[in-house]
Amino acid sequence: MLKKGNFCRRKGALASAFSLKSFLQKFAVAFSTLALCAVGANPSFDLSQFHAQLTSSSFVSKDFQTQGSYQFGWLGNFGNNSTSYSADLNSVLSLGIGCVSCSFFEISNAQFEKGIVRGQNQFLRVGIGRKHLRWASIDDQWNLGLLNPRFRNDEIQPMQSGLVGSWLRYGDERFSAEFFASGLYIPERGASISTDNGNLRSDSPWFVEPPRELVFLDQSTPLKYYPQIPPASKIVQQPSLGLATSALLWHGASLKVFAIDKPLNQLALSYSAYLDLSNLSATVELYPRVLRHTLVGAELSQTIAQSRIAISVIQEKLREVLQDLPRGSTEQIFAPANLFSIDLSQRATFSNAMNVELGAHALYIQKENDIDRGSFVEGDTVSIFPDRFLFRSAMMFEFKLSIPLALQRDSANFKVSYTRDLKYESEMMSLVSEYVLGKNYFFALQGDFLAAKKEQDGFVGQFRSNDRVTGSLKYVF
Repeated sequence: MLKKGNFCRRKGALASAFSLKSFLQKFAVAFSTLALCAVGANPSFDLSQFHAQLTSSSFVSKDFQTQGSYQFGWLGNFGNNSTSYSADLNSVLSLGIGCVSCSFFEISNAQFEKGIVRGQNQFLRVGIGRKHLRWASIDDQWNLGLLNPRFRNDEIQPMQSGLVGSWLRYGDERFSAEFFASGLYIPERGASISTDNGNLRSDSPWFVEPPRELVFLDQSTPLKYYPQIPPASKIVQQPSLGLATSALLWHGASLKVFAIDKPLNQLALSYSAYLDLSNLSATVELYPRVLRHTLVGAELSQTIAQSRIAISVIQEKLREVLQDLPRGSTEQIFAPANLFSIDLSQRATFSNAMNVELGAHALYIQKENDIDRGSFVEGDTVSIFPDRFLFRSAMMFEFKLSIPLALQRDSANFKVSYTRDLKYESEMMSLVSEYVLGKNYFFALQGDFLAAKKEQDGFVGQFRSNDRVTGSLKYVF
């Protein structure tokens, strides 16, 4: 029997170094030309910003790591009074320095929309690409990865990505609706992992190495892992279908309702193992599996002046996609979840244009433990894989302060975020200070600190040694 441990289910991509400015210019011209040719129009367009950022992180209890990252984005809007076309691209290129897993390229958002104005207060828009669906604030606030996938190169601050597909949006002053459909699926990814003679390796501080041995006949037996990756078509060819509506009930009150059927953003795993008696070693073969779920959710919010309260609920139903797996393999079984959250926020603006925002958020996820079922476990046992949610029951408190400086040309921003894991009695705090010089330079210093009573209990307990201090410099072109 395998000892209880944790497996990392993430894949990464390495990016090559090249001239950022030259690439951005060529990409912007090519993308604009393609869009204009597609619509057959001659509209005006507006480019927003390119930005480059250098980041250095020091982990208190780990080897010092320096991460260099270049980020770039492009936003274009063009059209006329009756018809408009828009394009949006958000992507990140990170080039690691002394850190292989810090190098990646991720496109979190890339969409093209055609809009038709049907009246003074009505709109109809159709789009295609990769889009972040903002249907459930509980998913964005807690980084759940339930509706939208995440790029998990940094577990504390994962990048919110979008779903690939097409959509249709309609709305007026009191009602809006969005229909989403897709035939492609991109699962969550994260830090790159390599296989070295049956050992899974990564220099990411968020990688948890699986057990290297098991006890067989009172002897320590080495474990070797070999991922079995199926053809990409069997993973990515998965349909999705969803609908979201939003209605203004009365002054300041709104109700959002959505339903979507799609693949789970996280890949499940199955494994089979056999023992080589000639050298007393065990080989474990890992098989990724696609699960599907149906999400039904609602959010009721009330805004009065600069105060807001919102209540969100999501119900999940799970089912598995039929896949060919080796006979006798052991499967990871996800448990369906019911989610509930309350969000409170209060903003205040003073005469000197100083802004203060306070926030309090509560999360509760009702679900059974994930289990493993198959030949290599006794009955239904608690899964050796990590839970797909960082928290089951938690509270979060936020404080944000923005102070204008130098005749409001510069500004200083501060943010404090404290999260308490109620289930495992652990806590996490983030402190961020940022100085904005004009419109081009951004200097930031951030500290992330984790504390837990026991190791391996919950997300914070698992990574309790990952306290870090991060400094960054960003320039906006």
